[in-house]
Amino acid sequence: MQETKQMPAQGERVTVYPAEGRRVRHPHTAMVIPATGQAVAWAPYWRRRLKQGDITLDAPVPSDGDQSKVAPKQGANGGGSPTRPKKTSKPAEASLGAGEDTDAGGSK
Repeated sequence: MQETKQMPAQGERVTVYPAEGRRVRHPHTAMVIPATGQAVAWAPYWRRRLKQGDITLDAPVPSDGDQSKVAPKQGANGGGSPTRPKKTSKPAEASLGAGEDTDAGGSK
């Protein structure tokens, strides 16, 4: 049986997790709460979702060998977002085509 927790106070920051098989949207952003959870300010909306069984305050426990449901996807940079190419500035001479003169005056 699941341990009963005390209801958070209104405005308190808590992490909510969707219940197994549920998709829950944040009321202000309309974004789906990820399986890894999301920190939210406790409000009547979240209390209703908890009482209806749509969310839980306990992090989901991964089953043996199935960590994809709770582990965030990581890009090559080790963060939670995919790797983006770095912006690099090229020197002005590198952008000139072959045979173009760098002299602004044009006279030789």
